Amino acid sequence: MAGESKVIEHIVLFKVKDGAPQEQIDAWLAALNELRSLECVLYLRAGAASAVGAASGNYTHALYGRYSSRAALAQYSAHPRHVAAVQEHGTPIVDDLLALDWEAPDQPGFEFCDALRIALLKPCSGLGEADSSEVVEILSGYGKIFPSIAGVSFGENISPGRAKGFRWGFLCVFRAVKDLEDLNNNEHHVRLHKEKVMPRMEESVMLDCFISNP
Repeated sequence: MAGESKVIEHIVLFKVKDGAPQEQIDAWLAALNELRSLECVLYLRAGAASAVGAASGNYTHALYGRYSSRAALAQYSAHPRHVAAVQEHGTPIVDDLLALDWEAPDQPGFEFCDALRIALLKPCSGLGEADSSEVVEILSGYGKIFPSIAGVSFGENISPGRAKGFRWGFLCVFRAVKDLEDLNNNEHHVRLHKEKVMPRMEESVMLDCFISNP
């Protein structure tokens, strides 16, 4: 649609070191969540995450942010408060991370969610155009198929540096944890996931993140 407003979605998955003190983890998450007050940030939440299925990459925490443009994301990344949160709080306890950014239509309601499902996807090498288009159509239209989903964002990665070859980012937001549970129990969702999406993926990471909104 001409003139449609766009945002930049920013996902970072973290693996916290085994045995990291809980007080250090809490301080790190607090420092990350305080970044939501920066003018360049439209939305930001960070918290513990749980794996969906076996292929989670052992990631333990996730950050989700929205920005009005690539320039706003770059401003956030370079901001002294972000640098301090990463270097002073994150570096001592984070073992590994995976980050993906994509452009998507701006949608209302993302700021009023209690749960997120995050999926980072690496399509099979040589995936044909027809198969690729079908996956894109399915994932882009997930919110219309399943009423328990408050919003969907899907797009192709624009920041390959820390993405480890993952190409697509997919995000579902839910107004209540029960809505996420309803999706998990939906037979049509399970069938689409097992028959249409996952067989076409070389690798995937899927996590659920439960959020406390201020």
